[in-house]
Amino acid sequence: MKVSVIVPTYNSSSTLHRTIASLKAQTLEGCEFIFIDDFSSDNTVEIAKSLIEDDARFTIVSQPHRTDPFQARQRGISLAKGEYIMFLDADDEFIPTACEKAYNIAKEQAVDIFCFGSTVIPAKGTSELELRHTQKHLDSFENFTGKIEGQNAVRSFYFKHNRFGTSICLWKKIFRRTVLHEAVKDIIPTAPLRYGRDLFQLILTMLHTSSLYVDNSIKLHKYHLGAGGTQQGSGSLALTNFERMLTTKNSFICLINYFDNHNYDSSIAKRAIKHSKHSYLNTCSGNFWYLKDNELLEGFNKLFSTWGEEIYTTPFFYSPTNLLRFKNYVVAKLEQNNPLRPKLSKRLYVLFLSIPFYKSKLYFKLLFKR
Repeated sequence: MKVSVIVPTYNSSSTLHRTIASLKAQTLEGCEFIFIDDFSSDNTVEIAKSLIEDDARFTIVSQPHRTDPFQARQRGISLAKGEYIMFLDADDEFIPTACEKAYNIAKEQAVDIFCFGSTVIPAKGTSELELRHTQKHLDSFENFTGKIEGQNAVRSFYFKHNRFGTSICLWKKIFRRTVLHEAVKDIIPTAPLRYGRDLFQLILTMLHTSSLYVDNSIKLHKYHLGAGGTQQGSGSLALTNFERMLTTKNSFICLINYFDNHNYDSSIAKRAIKHSKHSYLNTCSGNFWYLKDNELLEGFNKLFSTWGEEIYTTPFFYSPTNLLRFKNYVVAKLEQNNPLRPKLSKRLYVLFLSIPFYKSKLYFKLLFKR
């Protein structure tokens, strides 16, 4: 078996058709496609079976209870027989030659990991600005093209001083199966890793990798913007979903515990912990601004209780757009809850909020009493 593609699913019935169609179209002989369903509450498994029909390349495995995408992938890795493994989300797709090209390049370069590119497919209503921004975000991670050999060289490349050397997306890579298996074989999360798990798994994998090749110009993956909750606008995020995003802290704690229990170079451990913390903080703090106005206060309290004052270190809190929305929210709150407030005092307060304290905690301490 050459390539195993692992697809975790959970309530994915609305997007499975394109994912399965792209896998059925793969040109490489010697592929298997392993779907790990994480105890879906809809008809995901039934739809998958109807779409797969009698294609022997497909296997569907149902988890006996709800776990998380990380453990679903672990299950898939344990079942995979391919020399190399690729991951695909149940709302995205590969181009028909993806497995063939990824496998051939990995073999030609004799590497543990080959990092390729992705093309963003916009959803209906996606602005041109958002499309360009997302594509630039995916492409900007891979500002290096070439091969790196040696475990220390790979670690130094990936765990750079300022950021990670390649994107944290698992679906933009093909991995040697033995490396993946070794990286996650003894990991038993103490809490579900439903958010932040890609970064956690990739860090562990890079610690066990001896060679990688990067060429982002070879675009083998299609990323559907707007599917699976990836497209948001201001005021579009439900508080319950935001609370789930805050569980990225579980992945961060799991990473710290991993380094505490394994002997790695201290400088690499420090960089990995620093960069992952920065990434998780940015994710949580950035998504905070997608909450509805009437849920900002409760959302902020939950964010603060999860990460503490470290949230003030992320630039997402100090962008002009976010601060303008914050100011408008404060003014609206004053008008709604303080109708008897002296006009002069209110005007001074509004004037104060117009001052661009982009690196100040005062805005948030005033509103949220923190």
